[in-house]
Amino acid sequence: MTHSGLSLADAFVLLVYLAGTVLLGSRFAKGRTTSRSFYLAGQNLSWIPVGLSTVAALISGNTYLGLPSEVRSHGLAFLILPFSIILAIPIATNVFLPFFRRLQVISAYEYLEKRFDVRVRCLASALFVVWRLIWLAMVIYVPALAFSTVTGMSIVVTIILLGLLTTLYTAMGGIEAVIWTDVAQFFVMVGAALLTIWVVGTHITSGLPAIWQSAAEAGRTRLLNFSLDPTVRMTFWGALVGGAFANLAYLGADQVIVQRYLTAKSGQDARWSIVLSGIGTIVIVVPLAVLGLALYAFYHEHPQLLPSGIEEDKVFPYFIAHEFPNGVAGLLIAAIFAATMSSLSSGINAVSAAIDIDFVQRFSIWQRKSGVNKDARQLRFARLLSTLIGACATVLACFVGRLGTIVEIGLRFIDGFSGPLLGLFVLGMFSRRATPEAAFLGALLGIATTTAVNFASPFSFTWFPAIGCLTTLGSGYAISWLGNPPPASSAQWVYCRGRDRVSGDSVFS
Repeated sequence: MTHSGLSLADAFVLLVYLAGTVLLGSRFAKGRTTSRSFYLAGQNLSWIPVGLSTVAALISGNTYLGLPSEVRSHGLAFLILPFSIILAIPIATNVFLPFFRRLQVISAYEYLEKRFDVRVRCLASALFVVWRLIWLAMVIYVPALAFSTVTGMSIVVTIILLGLLTTLYTAMGGIEAVIWTDVAQFFVMVGAALLTIWVVGTHITSGLPAIWQSAAEAGRTRLLNFSLDPTVRMTFWGALVGGAFANLAYLGADQVIVQRYLTAKSGQDARWSIVLSGIGTIVIVVPLAVLGLALYAFYHEHPQLLPSGIEEDKVFPYFIAHEFPNGVAGLLIAAIFAATMSSLSSGINAVSAAIDIDFVQRFSIWQRKSGVNKDARQLRFARLLSTLIGACATVLACFVGRLGTIVEIGLRFIDGFSGPLLGLFVLGMFSRRATPEAAFLGALLGIATTTAVNFASPFSFTWFPAIGCLTTLGSGYAISWLGNPPPASSAQWVYCRGRDRVSGDSVFS
């Protein structure tokens, strides 16, 4: 049964789903009394919701639509990128996690002031805010693109709808609302991907076995390209090394993720949440990759059903609109919406925390002035700030579609600037010699190098995180030797190997 647009059944499913997501998030509005509880949820969550929330925050609607399109166009080589999280997890759980848990911070970038100075902290936090604001805009844009393709509704109207609904429950419920909506959407994403593979398979002659054969004949199943040429779009080494740096930057220097494992009730829960996030990522990306192969096989078998010249990012939404049974199409679009809303809420809350803690509270009288109304005042401001960030991301989403395909926007403009942040943390944690001035200049050089490589070189975008990190780390360390050594007191914030990984005993020098 084919159709174009949403039937009444589809529209009903979509409305019920959106309303349920907003209600689930809004129910956590009560019980918030301080900005710390707004950002860390009382630090009493178990590893399962924290881990599943981490997956949902990273996957979002971008990967949900972008990965099938990537695989349909370029094959399975992209899968090495998400699988590279396996390399990052041991470092994150044994080094970064106990380090941040011991600090008892809200913003990850508070550490950089302790180790270096306030300039380095503000630079890192500002880089994160800009980086994630672009990501937030893309998070809204992608499902809006899908919905517009399916229904013909204005993409701007869809963007505004998504931005408003998500901002509403995020500003009300804080990080706890974000985490629990993420948990629900994890299962929605997995279930909807499997359902879509089944639907595509029923449209292909000989069913699912024909998908692999058709994709293999076209070279789409080739996973490994061992070329050492850094200008090749996707190689095994570029995806493995670049992906490992990108995933380590998420787990060790990204407020969105660091803030999550700070909400866990114990170091052990936080550790298991990171392991679960790695497993959950693979559980989602594999069906999405298979879906990309299935879409290729279907339109290879029925090329007349796909309009000539259709943009690659719109192929999956077009299939939903024209090949899904009534009601099922609405369910899948609702799943994409809800998954994206949970990821969007994650970013809004994290960016709010960074701006609030690293700038507003760091430099305002709230840090010095006490009183019975201080907590309430900070909580109101946190909610107001979340609202403003959601509005800003919504406006930016109206323009982000001009930057390229879904996958390229993510890797070129977002992952590429995670490297300098990771470099700063590695420099501070592992070099006693590193000075504040050297760290600041190293970060600037890392950002400049990443920008230059991004826009003025033939390098593949998979290498950007590694280039940014290593440039920041290398230049920062080298510059440190040109001046006087740092004060002896800064050494107390350098990582010390060999302490208890579970109990939370000091990991500082």
